[in-house]
Amino acid sequence: MGKLELIQQLLGQSIADMTGDVISAFVEEISKVTGQSKPAGMQKKRLMIQNFYEDFKGLAGGFDIDAPPPPKSSKLSAPVDDAGFTGVDLEAPVSPSAGSVDASALKSVDAIMGEIALRVGRGPLPANDVSALSTAITFVSGSRPPGSLAQKRVFVDDYFTSKGGMGSAGAKAALASAQARRVGGGGG
Repeated sequence: MGKLELIQQLLGQSIADMTGDVISAFVEEISKVTGQSKPAGMQKKRLMIQNFYEDFKGLAGGFDIDAPPPPKSSKLSAPVDDAGFTGVDLEAPVSPSAGSVDASALKSVDAIMGEIALRVGRGPLPANDVSALSTAITFVSGSRPPGSLAQKRVFVDDYFTSKGGMGSAGAKAALASAQARRVGGGGG
């Protein structure tokens, strides 16, 4: 079974309602098509399925609007501040030409926080962005690099949250700069 077939089977299903056997079967197939190792715990298996879904749902041409999507597991999907607000504007000032993350250009905490903030406004981070951000964080923080995509997602998520999330100076500056470019006609 390929990625497209897996995504088509996941559309409209709630991961929380899947039985252990179904989860294990999905994890087995996801491991085959992605090369990732199979996690041991049920929570990690659910996270692997969720991450796979978020990373590859575009293969099916979007998602079934009549069926509820799987529950969000990553705080990066909607960062919440102390007051309970996500801070993600649906009209987020995201650069239309953001492209892929260039890890070598992110040499400071503020630069990383700004890059994450701009990308979170568009929805869940794609796998290639998660990997690049993880590399940049590892370089800046000197921490040990995570292995699997699921571990990298948690690593980026935890880093973003620990540094202040959308309320951090880097996030606020990047969003203000993008907003200024959008209002000012793209200059800047």
